[in-house]
Formats: sequence, C-alpha cells, structure tokens
Amino acid sequence: RLVVNRATATDGEGGRISAQGWMDVLPRQGMPFQLDFSLENVKPFRYPWGTAVVGADLSLAGTFLKAGLTGALRVTSAELRIPDRLPREMTDLEVIEINKPEGLAAPAAGASSANAWDLLLDLTLASPGRVFLSGRGLDTEWEGEIHVQGTTVQPAVTGSLSVVRGHADFFGKRFEVKKGLLFFSGSAPPAPAIDLQAESKTRDITARIDLTGPVQSPKITLTSDPSFPPDEILARLLFGRSAGSITPFQAVQLADSLNTLAGGGGFDLFGGTRRRLGLDQLTIKPAGKDQKEGALSAGKYLSEEVYIEVEQGISPETGKAALKWEVTPRVTVETEVGVNAEAGVGINWRWEY
Repeated sequence: RLVVNRATATDGEGGRISAQGWMDVLPRQGMPFQLDFSLENVKPFRYPWGTAVVGADLSLAGTFLKAGLTGALRVTSAELRIPDRLPREMTDLEVIEINKPEGLAAPAAGASSANAWDLLLDLTLASPGRVFLSGRGLDTEWEGEIHVQGTTVQPAVTGSLSVVRGHADFFGKRFEVKKGLLFFSGSAPPAPAIDLQAESKTRDITARIDLTGPVQSPKITLTSDPSFPPDEILARLLFGRSAGSITPFQAVQLADSLNTLAGGGGFDLFGGTRRRLGLDQLTIKPAGKDQKEGALSAGKYLSEEVYIEVEQGISPETGKAALKWEVTPRVTVETEVGVNAEAGVGINWRWEY
C-alpha cells in the first residue's frame, strides 16, 4: 500500500487544494485506491461567461478501471453572464488536413477514447446566496441547491436556484425583480433555463418583463396592466405618452426598442453610451411647456433607494436635476432643482390594494 500523507496545490490564484489517501498495488484488482480532497476558495473554471469560487469535501475512490467522485461543494460566490449579442447560427467549417503522417487515422465523429476514464458522479452543490446572474439588462442574486449525477462524459445536472434580490434594466428603465427561478433539468450538456418576471410602474401603467427559456438565449415578453400591445407599452414606459403622440425621433427609438425586444439587436442608440458612462438610464423625454420639445435625460441609482436624474433640452430653461428617495416601500420623497434656481419638494404616499 502506498499512503499519501499530504499533498497540496493551488488554482493559480488564492485557492488551495489538499489531499490525502492510499493506493494498494494490486494490478489484478485494478489498483484500488481512495483519495480525499479538501478545497478552499478554489476557482474550478474561468470562462468568459462565468466564474465561481467554491469550497468542497470530496472523495475519489475505486480502481483504475472504475471509480466514483462523491461529496458536497459549497459555492462561496459565482458570476454568470448572459452575452449581449448572440450569433444567429453556427457555421460549419470544412477542415482539410495536409501533410498528415501515413497510418494515422482521424477518430470518427462522436467516438470516445477506449482509455477514457469515465468517473461516476454523486455531487451536491449548495449556495446560500452570492450567485450573481447578469447581462442583457439583468443584475440578480440567487440561492439554492444543485445535484450532479451520472458520469463525467454524460453528467446529469438537476436542481434549481431562486432569486434573492435584483433588478432588470430594459429600454433604459429599471424593473424590480418580483420572482425568478434558474433551473437545471438534467439535459446533456447541462443547459440552465430561466423563468423570471420583473415589474416597473408609471402613473399610467404597470409594465412587466418576462424572461423564459435557455440562459444563453432567453425569450423576452412584455405585458402590462391595463393591457396594451408592446408598442403602446413601450411608448408609455419610455416617453410617458401614447404611441400616437410621440415625436419622430422618439418613434425611431421606439422602433429600436421593439427590434431589441424581438431579438434583432437594433441600432442600440443609447445602450452603448449609457454603459460606457456607467449610467442606469439615458433616454429622450418630452420637455417644454407644451411637451413637444425633446430633452436628454441621464439617471443613476446611487443606492437601492436613491436615484438622481439630470435633464437638458434644447431650450436653456429646460435644464433641471431631480433626486428620488424611497424612504419606505410606500413613501417616496422627490426633489427637483431647475437652472433658474427654482426648486420643489414632494412627498408621495402609495397604497396598493
């Protein structure tokens, strides 16, 4: 018997892996062994779409012919990102090998190596929170438990994560997440799906965004109360007026938002600039005494409860700054200061019944 008293390694950053165990030198029995691993703040993967930091107590036991990996993993933190743009389709490229040594045949498509070590899996991944899913206007935190079974060649991932808190930024407007579920159905390869609803309220309507389907390409649905078609919802949400009374420039922005909602990407008139400036909102609003002029509005959430907005139109007197403070879920304080030192303070009280 060979005994591993101590073995340590790092993940290249701050993570640490330690192991101990034994192996019996019995070739006819497949060399039985057992190794117990302890992971502390280890990053098991680093992809453009996500990273994670985990701790774990794992056991790898069996023989060189057949072995299994069991244990529990604790997800300290994880960040998963939904890409802003997705390719419409994947292009198959024809590969022609040249100067290949004779007698070296390429493996058939889908064939696996006979020497591949197919491990049996029985793992549990638990997270009390700090699993962040962001991208496509989404910024949320999740918690839950996931089970990994099957084999390393065909893992079966099941379980779900539920939303803890968060918001969604769509079309320059902030939507509060009301409910959300991120679940794995055991498909191979593992492909998480999302079922999320976020809500934004104005004086006229309550707009709701639903994200459903695969995380890599979710379907976006827009509804409202009272019920309106998507173009009318966006017009009232973006500009505070019906679709028939918006300006030509606002009509272009509305068409771009509808194209984005349909998955076409759109011109992204303000999205890129807003992201580079680190703003939560950048849009065109009606301004002036008759509300027929346009004004550029930029807003930023200083915290979950405090929002500041600066607005400037073509006319000098249209410039103003406003601050909104949500004291409680029912009480909101709003202040506004114009370029002519005109100021106002308002207290709003809301009761939903």
